[in-house]
Amino acid sequence: MTSTSKLRVAVPDMADALEVVMAEVASATGFAAQPVFQEVDHSELVVELRLAGSRAPDPGLIAHAVEASANDLNVLSTWMEPPLGHDPAPLATDTVFDVIDDPLPEVARRALRDGLPTAQWFPTTKDVAGGDRSYWMLAVLGNPSDGPALVGVQRRRGYSYRFSAHEAASARIGLAS
Repeated sequence: MTSTSKLRVAVPDMADALEVVMAEVASATGFAAQPVFQEVDHSELVVELRLAGSRAPDPGLIAHAVEASANDLNVLSTWMEPPLGHDPAPLATDTVFDVIDDPLPEVARRALRDGLPTAQWFPTTKDVAGGDRSYWMLAVLGNPSDGPALVGVQRRRGYSYRFSAHEAASARIGLAS
């Protein structure tokens, strides 16, 4: 198994932001860009992408190519990710929603619409009882071929405690079990 080129970019969030990111990265690099995780952070969409079939020896070349050709994209990081060699450990979600019967939180609707694990930052505008109530929320889709469509949701307090694509993969395995 070979390492995979990964790229993390930010773009202003709008209706077709994910499609714009994929098209711009593919155009700049010549590789198909496969999103694996996204965050909605204030007015920006941050997307982690896998570049299919890429064996670029220097992730800096990828960053330079994207920054040079895609004006609206801000490259946050690039790296070569070695294969795990095993499945991630299952991670339980706080709440599971049935897509058909339950009212879904905004982040779960976004994950369902884009077909992608999605985290969203929910800042608090008012200090409640002297404590910060801001939090990240992660929504992960269950495997609809195994039964009813489900979305698992987790919350985490603290801006610096972001969710990752690996945690999203673990949560999806947890939903399946």
